[in-house]
Amino acid sequence: MFPFFLLLVPAVCAVDFRLLHRIHHPSLPSDLFLERGSLRLDDASTHASFSPAPDSDTDLRSFVQTALQLDDALYQLALVSAADAVDAPSHVSSVKAVRPVCSRPRLVGPLTRP
Repeated sequence: MFPFFLLLVPAVCAVDFRLLHRIHHPSLPSDLFLERGSLRLDDASTHASFSPAPDSDTDLRSFVQTALQLDDALYQLALVSAADAVDAPSHVSSVKAVRPVCSRPRLVGPLTRP
């Protein structure tokens, strides 16, 4: 006999997110978020993999030029599930936009689920 309670146990699966970014200035109209890449978390949230979007390096170079021209500009990152709309992300983090000093992009952050 098949144990039907096994149907209630969630399957082990990965969760996919999209990481978006933009330069934002509080006194100017908001630009749209651009895709930075995709983030995949395993079910236990102990491992993540990041795949950069093809145009993310071009976006970052453009952001540097914008940040150098504006005082108090913010670099914003947004995390949305793969199925959510890009135009209205609900989880946004902002830091003061400065000229980067590293030679290659890195992502550092905790791997916890809300």
